[in-house]
Amino acid sequence: MRTTGYSDTFSRDALFRQIGPLIGVVLLWLVYSDSPRISDYFSGTLLWGAGLIALAVALTLLVPWHRLPRFAMLVPPVVYVVAASGFAPARGEAMASWAGLFLLPVFWLSLYATGFELAAGIVVVAVAIFSPVANSTGSRPDPAQAFAFIALAGALGVGSKRLFDEMRSRTVGRKRAGQTDPLTGTLNRRAWEGILSAQLAEA
Repeated sequence: MRTTGYSDTFSRDALFRQIGPLIGVVLLWLVYSDSPRISDYFSGTLLWGAGLIALAVALTLLVPWHRLPRFAMLVPPVVYVVAASGFAPARGEAMASWAGLFLLPVFWLSLYATGFELAAGIVVVAVAIFSPVANSTGSRPDPAQAFAFIALAGALGVGSKRLFDEMRSRTVGRKRAGQTDPLTGTLNRRAWEGILSAQLAEA
């Protein structure tokens, strides 16, 4: 995907492709920075989770998402969530550091997804926290802590989405104001020059 201006950096497609790999790198760093305390029993889980994260990064960068249905862009964040669910804390350990892994894909979704897609992502997070993969240690998260975290993830997602939607709206408004005549509302010379340059570049 090609970005052609400041407003394009805030487009949904740009945020999907640019932020997604960064989220994956951070997740990989968090997983491996915590690996010294993970027993040999979980070494397979560690490699499995890291492999899923790497797969999601590759999918984000290589798949032609513009040719697929819009909801298909939910796949990489869901893969991140599934990978994070495999690192549930051992019995007696706090779930804060593990639960924090789920905030990254929620934040990513809030940057480019629709409200419905964000809600679906938060539901996936809720399921992952209580899923068998997340409970591979045999322990179960405290329900009060789990629901508090899910509420936190929802608040983070909604707040971030509103912020970036507002930034995107203002940026598009400024761009439109700079390309139209204030009296007639028609395209001005700057807009036509931009269109001409784009057509020549694609020719």
